[in-house]
Amino acid sequence: MEKVRELLREQIGKTTIYAIVSNPRKKGIDKKVVFRPFMEKGGLRFQKERFAGNQVFHTNCTKEETVEELCDLLEKDYKQLNDAYVIFITETDVLGYDLPKYDIKRVIAQNGQDFKDGSH
Repeated sequence: MEKVRELLREQIGKTTIYAIVSNPRKKGIDKKVVFRPFMEKGGLRFQKERFAGNQVFHTNCTKEETVEELCDLLEKDYKQLNDAYVIFITETDVLGYDLPKYDIKRVIAQNGQDFKDGSH
């Protein structure tokens, strides 16, 4: 878990759109927890949304609090950090191939197999 914590400290907030933990290990805890970054006067913060039954509870957290909470949730209460979908929308064709859409996949160069890490 220390490597996950280190990676989160390094990357969270740089390109993160949101992080979702779900699939609780036991009954009686929130169905899922979502963390979304936002800018505040003091800098980067994260809004935590807890989904409990038909209710949603919001809390604002610092980057470090978010990293610790994500690690704690993954270690103790949840089975998965959901897949990530990344969509870039630009005004111009930045790759220059004159295509309306690019489907970019992560592939293992040596064998051509898809790298199934949950990124899309």
